[in-house]
Amino acid sequence: MELEEAESKGNAQHQETEIQNEDTHSQCVDETGEELELDEEEKYTIEMIKKKLEMSENL
Repeated sequence: MELEEAESKGNAQHQETEIQNEDTHSQCVDETGEELELDEEEKYTIEMIKKKLEMSENL
């Protein structure tokens, strides 16, 4: 049940996160040192993993 609640909250915050991501570039650096631009699905996946991790730490 808590996982479903987390996903529900995550979906509600997804739009807010998208707006924030328009203002800031989420980038990572690969092994060659080149910056890689993350697409929206990757950004969303990372945010969901972070939120689930936070919830599991709060148990």
